[in-house]
Amino acid sequence: MATSIHLYTHETMTMPNTINYPQVIPFISKGKMDAIKNTFGSGLTDRECYGIYIWSQKAASSIYPLLQQLEVTLRNSIDKEARKTISLNWWDVIYTDKSKGKWDDFIYNINKGRDRYKKDYKKNHPSVLTSAIVVPHDDAIAHTDFYTWQAVLSDTFHSESRAHANTALWPKLTYRVLKGLDRKKAEKTARLDFINELNEIRNYRNRLSHNDCIWIKINSNNLQSAVETVREKINKIEELIKIINPQIHSTLVKWGIFYHARRVCSQKEVEHHMGKSIVNSINPSMDSVLATIYAWTDDGKLTSVVNSNNNNIAIHKF
Repeated sequence: MATSIHLYTHETMTMPNTINYPQVIPFISKGKMDAIKNTFGSGLTDRECYGIYIWSQKAASSIYPLLQQLEVTLRNSIDKEARKTISLNWWDVIYTDKSKGKWDDFIYNINKGRDRYKKDYKKNHPSVLTSAIVVPHDDAIAHTDFYTWQAVLSDTFHSESRAHANTALWPKLTYRVLKGLDRKKAEKTARLDFINELNEIRNYRNRLSHNDCIWIKINSNNLQSAVETVREKINKIEELIKIINPQIHSTLVKWGIFYHARRVCSQKEVEHHMGKSIVNSINPSMDSVLATIYAWTDDGKLTSVVNSNNNNIAIHKF
């Protein structure tokens, strides 16, 4: 795991304060600026508002890898077990309770993924008939969306009848797909609880993809509460990944992706972007060491990583 140290040079401290913000602010939507002032304070300067705006973009980019890991881990976990137990294109033969609401959401999205693949293939091979295009298994999956893998967890594919033992996904595969699911709860309760948490995060992901506020406005009335709402989402994403596959979770912890997201989505990081909490180095010997390390970054264009006491410390220009 890498620890990040920002180097605050004279240039990085003064440059944000030399910008003519009245000429820049109009290029941010009024809704976004209102959300910033309503949450972080109506008395903010234009420079502080713009700093929070930039922070929110960086914070969103730190969360996207977590969301991608969640989607891919869930998708592959379901497919791996279903393919092993049922067949290659298992979605065509699984037990489906058509009395359930939205029972066809999953297969509809699978077919939509197949159609996307065919459309892309047709662009590159215009002479091939669409009906002749065979969609490879992995490509069908790759062209599906996040909701596809939420929909397949529903009770539509649940049966405890012996007649459906070989084709029903749940509860037969529940604990193989969701390895860390709470076994103290009934299978159905635990699975539906997982779906509810997953749905919350999927909706949050959709908000981010539409450039909505990264913080939850209804629960935010200042800097601290806004940051806490973001970190709550990070915690939920981490918990969902851990439920699906504890080994994947452990690997991601060691790679520091949760640590990185929490560092960026922190009160201190917001303050840095507002021009606050920046420490000036007054120690000549420290200045010399920092100047040497900073030189390795090629004037801030690169990140330097230094190992100290078995900690990889990342250093880059803020």
